[in-house]
Amino acid sequence: MKPNITRYPNATVVIKEGESLNMICDATGVPLPEVYWVKQGTQQSRIGGKFSLNPAKREDSGKWTCVAKNVLGVETALMDLTVYSE
Repeated sequence: MKPNITRYPNATVVIKEGESLNMICDATGVPLPEVYWVKQGTQQSRIGGKFSLNPAKREDSGKWTCVAKNVLGVETALMDLTVYSE
């Protein structure tokens, strides 16, 4: 069974620099899919469905994609993250 994301991250997240952020992206499938996050336009990635920043930095801003992948397919969910400073 191809991957199916069952718990999506918020599509848009805005937080202050220095705050912490925890987002979850869960998926089902057979075989169980590998879940990871990739920042678009970079080689930056995070393994697993939990996305955590503590503390968040301005350079963390950008479009992050949760990817659920197994041998039968891929499903993705996008999160647009903005980290601002005062």
